[in-house]
Amino acid sequence: MFAGKNDNNSSSIDIMKYIAAIMVIIIHVGPIFEHWPLVNHVFVNGICRVATPLFFVSSAFFVRHKMKSNPQYLKQYVKSIFKIYCFWSLVYLPLGLQYIAANFDIPLYLYPVALVIAFFYIGAYYHLWYIPALLFGLWFVDYLMKHMSKRIVYVLVILLYAFACLETHRELIANTYLLTLIDTYLGIFVTPRNGLFFAPIFITIGYVISDQDNKSTKRTLWLGMLLSLAGLIAEGTWIYYNRGHDSNALVFLAPLSYFIFKWVCTLNVTVPFNTKVLRRWSTNYYFGHLLILTFCEWFFGVIGLGSVWMQFGLMRFVLVLALTHIAVEVGEYLRIRFTSYKKAIQP
Repeated sequence: MFAGKNDNNSSSIDIMKYIAAIMVIIIHVGPIFEHWPLVNHVFVNGICRVATPLFFVSSAFFVRHKMKSNPQYLKQYVKSIFKIYCFWSLVYLPLGLQYIAANFDIPLYLYPVALVIAFFYIGAYYHLWYIPALLFGLWFVDYLMKHMSKRIVYVLVILLYAFACLETHRELIANTYLLTLIDTYLGIFVTPRNGLFFAPIFITIGYVISDQDNKSTKRTLWLGMLLSLAGLIAEGTWIYYNRGHDSNALVFLAPLSYFIFKWVCTLNVTVPFNTKVLRRWSTNYYFGHLLILTFCEWFFGVIGLGSVWMQFGLMRFVLVLALTHIAVEVGEYLRIRFTSYKKAIQP
């Protein structure tokens, strides 16, 4: 989400990340297709779920690339992203407090403790979990790569992700001990969607693609994407009829994210504008859209149209996307004007 490099495929990756950011918005404003619940579930809670894995893969891909010429780049990257994370955590602090009050039965004096734990674990607000997961996951995978063989690392991250998938596919578990283990874990740690269980497999995929040559044929990549997508659709359909605890970790997200990103890296897209603007949009869409979504929910409720807001998913999506884009551009305009003003008043 945050890194890029100047080569022939950077434009295609920027476009991919922009589409992924829109998919994240779809997940949070859903349901989109209210009258077709199965289609909505497979699309919103299945296909669109590939967005965050693609962000992990992309970030890891570029970090790995930069580290080849600058071994200290990971530390520099972590510091820069941590600053961004602190800023957005402060922005979302009021909503984070509201979220804690609505979802956790804890006394007021423990709120600071809850916020500190959330900050380092699942984010100050629920979509910010990506940053601590990314930062810990990058450190974790980099440590494993330096101290273990690649095969052992691959097996380990697959096993960790398999545990994360058990939350989604809880209905398949017949072993009482394993069920107890999962329920105990969820009771304490809330979710396996973090830097230990969820992120490492996608960060490893980014590392692997960065280290590979680009000799895979497009036919092979297309076949891999189609088979993985078919598997994801089948998995989403199964989950619709056999609800687990959540739909965060899906088995076919791993191969699908690999084949999509690998395929995107083969493209040499020419567009009549600098795709760095898409990079900026995708980052700010991701961070800012929940502010817009929360405002819209409040506003429609105040004017007595709360039921209209809840009934029309496509309207919610279009409105949140449009207002998020406007807010991002206004913010960029103000940033440029403020920077120009600071330069003008300097002696």
